[in-house]
Amino acid sequence: MQYYEVKVGGQTLRVAHERGAEYIRAVAAYVEQKLQARAEANKAPLTMRLAIMAALEIADELFERGATTGRV
Repeated sequence: MQYYEVKVGGQTLRVAHERGAEYIRAVAAYVEQKLQARAEANKAPLTMRLAIMAALEIADELFERGATTGRV
């Protein structure tokens, strides 16, 4: 499995994923967009609290999709 560098929340992370660079960068960009939206909505710099709120929002989206498809 290959490692890829992505930047999320101002942090550079090395992530291994079997789907490749384009996929993991798209995932990282999605998370970054959620983090930035939370920071802008709260008119505050990115903090661990906002990162957790963004993670909960993403998990909620996943669970909502699972409710409609029967899979989480």
